[in-house]
Amino acid sequence: MPHPGGCFVQVWDRPNFAGTFDYINGPHHYPSLRDMPGGREWTHRIRSAKVGPDATVMLYANETAQGATMMLVANADYPYLPESLSGAAESATIACASAGDAAD
Repeated sequence: MPHPGGCFVQVWDRPNFAGTFDYINGPHHYPSLRDMPGGREWTHRIRSAKVGPDATVMLYANETAQGATMMLVANADYPYLPESLSGAAESATIACASAGDAAD
């Protein structure tokens, strides 16, 4: 379920919002997209995304916020991620406009 305040990113495992999807809520720093709440696994799977109206998302190619990065801005749709991150993201930080910086 998405964060009720709009601080989330909806992710898909295929380009153009196709395939399996999930919501990743913030504010939170995810040093790894493995072993997420509820046993979910999104390492190397994100290929498209929609960002909630209250969120800003940083995707990282490597765990612990390392490697190639991309900022996803609030209320934006990303049907395709750049080659450096499409199916390659291993960590993320989600900050919420109403909550200040992302929580650890």
